[in-house]
Amino acid sequence: MEKGDLKKYGYENVSDKSSSSRHRALSRAVKDIKPLSLFRKLIILSTMNKTKNPILAKKFKSDAKWIKSEFGLLRTLSRSKSRNSKSRRSRK
Repeated sequence: MEKGDLKKYGYENVSDKSSSSRHRALSRAVKDIKPLSLFRKLIILSTMNKTKNPILAKKFKSDAKWIKSEFGLLRTLSRSKSRNSKSRRSRK
């Protein structure tokens, strides 16, 4: 994803928009962009704005949490745990 990718979905001027209008724009974006990629993009934007504009950073983080809850980005077993369980089976 590049800078300004979310503008075509209406996700711009975030500081001036309500959460519902930002969520509508993100819902449109999910049709073309995978939810995990969108989540990661929002987390990056939040981190980049943390010191320069903390209020905007909180909005990006809030939107990332919304994407996570709305589109079910749940963690499964981590790779290290799954490797350990496989290696235990082979040792028997």
